Amino acid sequence: MLSELEKVNCQQSKFDPALFYLHKQGEVIGLFLIHVDDFIYAGTKEFEDDVINHIKTAFKIGTENEGNFKYIGLNIKQCEAVITVDQNPFAEQLKEVPITSKRLMKKFDNLNQIEQQSLRTAIGQINWMASQTRPPSRHSNVVATLWQRQLRHCVNVVVTSQMRGG
Repeated sequence: MLSELEKVNCQQSKFDPALFYLHKQGEVIGLFLIHVDDFIYAGTKEFEDDVINHIKTAFKIGTENEGNFKYIGLNIKQCEAVITVDQNPFAEQLKEVPITSKRLMKKFDNLNQIEQQSLRTAIGQINWMASQTRPPSRHSNVVATLWQRQLRHCVNVVVTSQMRGG
């Protein structure tokens, strides 16, 4: 893919090796982002004609979507000149880490193996959301990671990590 994008003068981002862009007359006219064997792009008609049509000729393309669609777990919505990205269905299905009242009485004890696994699962889900579309939830993830061995902080993580719809 890299060589094909270079053939049509796309440049690879210095900050993200999966991101490519095309400049014309000092302006970015298109973006092309690769994730494993999927890609997503946005750009002008000229970008579509010059770059995307070249890529479609060089590679077999499966499904194509535009407007409103799901891409690698993200909901993409395009209206006029605005594109929004969210993970609301994923956020809505997150579940609290269950803690019994008996276990709450032992809040200074280390977590057992099952409790650690439950907390690690929750931290992984929060981290994935934070890395994709919810930067504010990174704070909750850092707190959870730093204090995951103490149950009292596990309770705080459940409360602070519920960042639904925002």
